[in-house]
Amino acid sequence: LVGHFYKDGIMSAEKVLDACFNGMIREKHALGLYPGRVGTSEIFLSASAAPMGGVIVGLGELGELNGYQLELSVTQGVSKYLLELREMEASCKEDFNAMFQSGVGLSALIVGCGYGGLSIESSLKSIILGVKKANESIRALNNPLIKKVEHVEFIELYEDRSLQAFYTLKKL
Repeated sequence: LVGHFYKDGIMSAEKVLDACFNGMIREKHALGLYPGRVGTSEIFLSASAAPMGGVIVGLGELGELNGYQLELSVTQGVSKYLLELREMEASCKEDFNAMFQSGVGLSALIVGCGYGGLSIESSLKSIILGVKKANESIRALNNPLIKKVEHVEFIELYEDRSLQAFYTLKKL
């Protein structure tokens, strides 16, 4: 799970994902088919890529992001991800089972902090609440074929921020 600000370029983690998905992210961005506004998202899935998928959520205008908006975008993005997984499982059960042997999970950057202006605590809370709300929305559909997110991991490049995230998560 990564975030993208409205009218921003493809850089950092998105650029890495773009290479994994053969330039499709850059192409969707160039065509104006890419998330940016709060509540928008795009899902990329492939059994042969590493990572095997990506959830990109819109973060709105730079400088205007708050925890509620991040939570909303994560809720929408994760809900869309879970619906896409249902379609993937229906069309290719073998690939699906290979990808999700240990259950459906999500690896998330600490979206919106630093460049986005949120604190690490606000970002983590918003992502966790967004995933929780997505699971609740999917559960409310009463469709046992749609999986829920069973585990979330956070990814951070810098040691000081990852330690701060660890202590924050411990506190929550």
